[in-house]
Amino acid sequence: MMSPGPGLAHRWASHRLHVLLEQAAEVAKAPVLVFDAINVLVPEGLMIPDLTVVDEGVDLSGVSVQARDSSPSFRSAASPPASRTGR
Repeated sequence: MMSPGPGLAHRWASHRLHVLLEQAAEVAKAPVLVFDAINVLVPEGLMIPDLTVVDEGVDLSGVSVQARDSSPSFRSAASPPASRTGR
């Protein structure tokens, strides 16, 4: 089973941010690549961030994230939602 995709406003914001990040990287001559919604393995399992920025020289066959969003809304695909009972 799959979750529904984000709404149009979310997708538009993500698209615009992707474009702005690529433009800023080009102006700064930063050797990075910007990707939309790719599978990324983290210690907690699999996550699919809206955007991922990686060093251009990285071997993309083994990309893993060393930092992640720590907001309460963060959920990795491998972790069940937190219990509402606090247990």
